[in-house]
Amino acid sequence: FYRWLHLVPAPHNAHVLAGLILQCFFFGAGLAMADQWIRRPLFIPLALLATTIHLTLAGSAFIDIWPPHVLLMPFFCFMVGAASVAAGRIRHLPLTVLAGCFLVHGHVAQPLYVVPLFLLAYRLAWRRARRQPGGVGAWLRDHRAVHFVSVGCIALFLVPFVIDLCAGASSNLARIVEFESYPHPGKALWRALLFFCAFFGYVQKTEIYLSVWGPDRAATIGEHASGYFVWAAIIIIVLFRAWRPRPGPAAPERPFVLSLIAFTALAFLLSLYWGTIQIAKMYAYNGYFFYAILECILLLLCAAISTLKVPVPALVGALLCTGATAFAWQRQYVPLGLNYTNNEIPLAVRRAVNSDPRPVAP
Repeated sequence: FYRWLHLVPAPHNAHVLAGLILQCFFFGAGLAMADQWIRRPLFIPLALLATTIHLTLAGSAFIDIWPPHVLLMPFFCFMVGAASVAAGRIRHLPLTVLAGCFLVHGHVAQPLYVVPLFLLAYRLAWRRARRQPGGVGAWLRDHRAVHFVSVGCIALFLVPFVIDLCAGASSNLARIVEFESYPHPGKALWRALLFFCAFFGYVQKTEIYLSVWGPDRAATIGEHASGYFVWAAIIIIVLFRAWRPRPGPAAPERPFVLSLIAFTALAFLLSLYWGTIQIAKMYAYNGYFFYAILECILLLLCAAISTLKVPVPALVGALLCTGATAFAWQRQYVPLGLNYTNNEIPLAVRRAVNSDPRPVAP
């Protein structure tokens, strides 16, 4: 983008553009896999509307290149892909594997999610194959290209791990094992639950939210209370719709919907465990990928709404009212003020700038 095509004026712009393309790819792939199950004209427009509101409130989506933030879209794609594979669409295996490989390379917590969820998804797909004519053998022959691409992707992403292991005691894996060999205090389960719930209110300063009770936490809960009510209503609608499917023959999307609900629930439980083993302050970036779990819930809501048999004008009116309400809520949102008086970072930056012999240079 910079050296060859000259599309951008600086290398950093190329970095941001490449990250944007990567995030859009994983987001689009996740939506495309879901759309192949839902197959309703309103599903994609609904999903785009809900996602726009959700990720605007979350912030830092798509264009942020900070490592904790770039996990968001691969995690969303992985969750949708794993649910699709478990529901019987084995052709979505390569995309699921690709997203999972990016996640494992992205953060040390991600194997906690990727390995068990992927193994469960493939195990369920294997069980479905056993019930088909010809059994697992015919299933593997019919989808050998899918498996070949997936295994090749895993092998490619294993290369950096092999190179790392060559460093012996200085390798990244050796340092992780050494770190885990010592006891750490961790966090209480209720703190891990509160940490996860903070993302339903789009709390940006979770370390304050999880501090001792006082005016800061009370103000934070008050500022973000509307988010909890909205998400509670969304979860109730999703579960009610899954429990009470529409009458008549079984809907073709039902296996995927049930799988995505199950995988979302499992990701929530794994997130609680991830919260309990954190040893430092529980910063929002350590759980930024939780917004992908919330995105899966939104996807289930859009699937439920798009399959309702209601007049289109009434549905459009309801969507406009919902969008206006969400926009008004967003405009009322005021981030909690933080006192930086005793923070050394701004002072250090100011000293560094003042000591620069060429202060006007880029």
